Amino acid sequence: MPVPGVRASLVLAAAELARSHSDPHTTAAWCDALWSDPVRPADVRVPAAMARLCLDDGPVPDELRTVLDALVDDGLARVLDGLSWFRHVNDEHGLAETLRQLLGGTAPAAFLEPPF
Repeated sequence: MPVPGVRASLVLAAAELARSHSDPHTTAAWCDALWSDPVRPADVRVPAAMARLCLDDGPVPDELRTVLDALVDDGLARVLDGLSWFRHVNDEHGLAETLRQLLGGTAPAAFLEPPF
């Protein structure tokens, strides 16, 4: 597994563990710090944003949506689609389908016309 896939998996695993074993507000704050940090790579920011969306049933914040629209592209999808976190949602387009579900039926700009 390439390093970006490892980083993404670690963010998702840590968020899942933290959510189930600690205060959800602490986990949300950690996710917010990761996805909003422009110095971090996309393979950290996007999974953190997705984890954050799982912690909150409210509307998607505009800033978070903007980050997803800016960072999600075919290259990131190739890396993340291979992870079990997304493969269980859709074998070929797991990232796009997971984002579509998390974003209430709409996908980031890169997936407005998904190939499925």
